Amino acid sequence: MSERASLWAYRVVALIVALGMWYVTAAETRENQAQKTITASVTYNDKPDNLVIISQPPEVSVQLAGNSREIRLLRPWDVDVLVDLANVEAGTVNVSLEPLNVMVPGDSIRVLSIEPSVISLDLDEVERRSVPVSAELVGEPAAGATVTRVEVIPDKVVIEGPRSFVRQIQELTIGPVSLDTHALSFAEDAPVILPNPLVHVVRPPLVRVEISLDQPPVPSGPDE
Repeated sequence: MSERASLWAYRVVALIVALGMWYVTAAETRENQAQKTITASVTYNDKPDNLVIISQPPEVSVQLAGNSREIRLLRPWDVDVLVDLANVEAGTVNVSLEPLNVMVPGDSIRVLSIEPSVISLDLDEVERRSVPVSAELVGEPAAGATVTRVEVIPDKVVIEGPRSFVRQIQELTIGPVSLDTHALSFAEDAPVILPNPLVHVVRPPLVRVEISLDQPPVPSGPDE
């Protein structure tokens, strides 16, 4: 066999060996692949400070594929869906979700699908206003005492939240403040009761209620 023929024979053998190794490696890789569906939370980036999300942010199902060991160890908190809300305005916003929105550990895990692929968010402008506060009293004073004065200090608080919710609030209450076991005037600090978790008190965090009690007159004796 000529030297040229021998060289080509070596090349063919080397090519066959390389193809065989590639096939075995590819087969092992295919056998070690797995899939998993994760329910992931959505994180919103760059939302304007003057807006608040008033709809319930949804969770999404993300189908992932990759090395079977990495897929097996994957937990819901390892996967996050990032949504950019820069430049959005108040109202309903439809956001499309793509594989690029999904953050996963490592480079070998692939995103196969996201469900739903579009989510709708309701955004409202943030508003701050002052509203009056009253005290809710429960129970009965001890020893026949009667309530003569109830004073809330301060009598107004500043609240903040979505405009559509804040404007529905005309008055807030603190308490309930129990009168049970009290026979003398007393005072206590109490938080303001808020009707919506998206609304919060800016100031003050606690309100003081002062309650004046009068005791019943002592009956006169027979000799008086």
